[in-house]
Amino acid sequence: MRIENGDLLIENGEWRVEIYNVNGGLVVHNVSDNADGASITINIAHLPAGEYIVKLGNRVAKVMKK
Repeated sequence: MRIENGDLLIENGEWRVEIYNVNGGLVVHNVSDNADGASITINIAHLPAGEYIVKLGNRVAKVMKK
């Protein structure tokens, strides 16, 4: 998972992605039909710079948007 040109790129093809701000507010919810496990791209250009919590299915990661 990485941020590139205002997009969050997820290489493992997780079908359900939720992004929360550090206060716990849900800011992005994406559910795709990505059954083949290909990479997906989520536009996050509208989010202000800062730290976010990304939930990928059952996994959680922190990302920093500059």
